[in-house]
Amino acid sequence: MLLTLYRFSIGARFAFERLHNPERTLLGLSLLAWLASLLAVTWNEIPVLCISSPTLAARLGAGIDILVQPGRILNEIVAWLTMILAMMFPLLLHPVRHVALRSFRRRRGRAIACFLAGYAGVWLAAGLLASVAMLTIISSSLLTVQIVGAASFTIAAVWQFSRTRRLALRRCHRTVPLVPWGWKADLGCLRFGVTQGRDCLIVCGPAMLAILTAHNVLLCATLAILLFIERGRSDASSFPLAGMLASIAAARSVFVLIG
Repeated sequence: MLLTLYRFSIGARFAFERLHNPERTLLGLSLLAWLASLLAVTWNEIPVLCISSPTLAARLGAGIDILVQPGRILNEIVAWLTMILAMMFPLLLHPVRHVALRSFRRRRGRAIACFLAGYAGVWLAAGLLASVAMLTIISSSLLTVQIVGAASFTIAAVWQFSRTRRLALRRCHRTVPLVPWGWKADLGCLRFGVTQGRDCLIVCGPAMLAILTAHNVLLCATLAILLFIERGRSDASSFPLAGMLASIAAARSVFVLIG
């Protein structure tokens, strides 16, 4: 066991030393976001639209009040951006390296910023819409958080084997030609980020939606690790991730049945 851990530490250090500044920056931002998430859980600062919060009735009321309280909208945006940084940014090592290599040094940071803005914008819009939609479903029907959670994890597990997801996963590895300078360069990086965000949303969206019903940092970290392994290997299997999601779906179904 100790020998295995030692070999893993050597491999991780070797891989990190081969990374360039953009990739290291992404991983650094992801680490800071994870720390912020841990502090938020410690302080019980759960996002307003997290439907798995203990005081669901209060959250539903807050979900209605959020339309007239810009401060809460800002808090929810910050919460979702933290989640995107923590879980999704490690998946962008390859496309960010592509943007960096296809940009002049003096505008490299600007190009990467445009790419990340396009990517995060897609996820942010989808996350906020999903939060509001799930709150609406629960508040306007007889469905409980446990029922919605069990259904979400079941759908996410089945989605791992869909053809649409496999095609989107392949597109996540594609690169595009980028204009080297001018406003067309910024637009090209922004468009590349949007397309990457769209495909990544197709691949990871159902699992992330399921996680929304079970706000748990350890579960989020496990999902992030499995997604990272899958993204880094062309021959990665969908069974580990699907197995985790199916197990959670089964556990939550049991809770629904026993009441």
